[in-house]
Amino acid sequence: MQRAVAHTGAVADTGTVGVERDYGIASLDLRVDSPLVGELVTAVDETVDQLDAEVDALGGSDGVLARTIGQGVVGVLGTLTGDLGLGTLGGTVELTGPDLGGAVSPLLSEPVEDPDGTLALDLSAGSIRVDLAHLLGDDVHGLNDLPPNHEVVLDAATLGALADRLGQVVDAWAARVTTALTTALGSIHLRIALAADLSAPLVLGIRVPIATLSVGVDTGIAALVAGRTELSVGVALLGLDLGPLLAVVTGLATTLVRPLTHAVVGVLSTGLLGLVGTLGTTVTTTIGGPVVAATGAVLARLPAVLSLRVNVQEDQRAPGVPEGLAVTGRFTETALRLTVADALVPGGLAHVGLATATVGPNSVPLVPQRT
Repeated sequence: MQRAVAHTGAVADTGTVGVERDYGIASLDLRVDSPLVGELVTAVDETVDQLDAEVDALGGSDGVLARTIGQGVVGVLGTLTGDLGLGTLGGTVELTGPDLGGAVSPLLSEPVEDPDGTLALDLSAGSIRVDLAHLLGDDVHGLNDLPPNHEVVLDAATLGALADRLGQVVDAWAARVTTALTTALGSIHLRIALAADLSAPLVLGIRVPIATLSVGVDTGIAALVAGRTELSVGVALLGLDLGPLLAVVTGLATTLVRPLTHAVVGVLSTGLLGLVGTLGTTVTTTIGGPVVAATGAVLARLPAVLSLRVNVQEDQRAPGVPEGLAVTGRFTETALRLTVADALVPGGLAHVGLATATVGPNSVPLVPQRT
């Protein structure tokens, strides 16, 4: 609770006794601490580290993409006539783009709330906050302006719905994280410029270079994965008489484009976007499921152990009134009273009153006093 106040005033005169009361509850929050909440952030941090390592491994003339392209070329050559061979690929494979950690950093430090702010996850503190004043009161006044001695009902249906709402909050947050990472990965710029000699056994079975094969692309990962761009393949002949091999060799400029593009997209989808998809499952199911279940178990026990009353009014009538005096009773106002185990023991095992004000007894003479 951030703040609770209570005010009580009483006046007495020759014919009227009046009591004015008021109370105010600024907020009433329930906080559930769970180490599982912190594991949500850990899962994201670990995935970002894996993605950074994967991006590094993809680049370079001997990196994953270069080897994938080399294997793709050899695979196609093996289906053609002429026993064509591929020399060592050389050149560059570069991936440049945004800081992946920076793309999700704001999502790891800001509170995660449902649309109306009733439930929030504090990822850094590892806690779940429930705004009971908003949940159990109304949208405008919360727990204020309620009738005297009003019992705030913590029923199983209301608290059970909170667990469902928590699951929705975790799912929505996971979607935001995976979207941020997918967007950041898609904006990575990929530049491939590789080349190698093609060879064939032309004379007496002796293998000689006959052409230079080049493979390249200069695009964003998102455009390549979406099929808006593709790799380019070039064949530069070395001027030898290739005879019937000429058509086969020159045809590589188109024959290799589709399989090499598909091979590169497959590596990017599995190595990068696949990790993001796995993170989404980890957050919503592997970690999020136990978070929701544990929180639901805590909330389910609340009705049996905790009772809440607001605007608690307790009055004591005035004792015997001496002649010639008007006497008020004793009037007490408590903004909020929490009682533990009220359902198990009459009156509960213990109770705490927050923000209590008392006035009276007051007395005034009925006979005018001489001055």
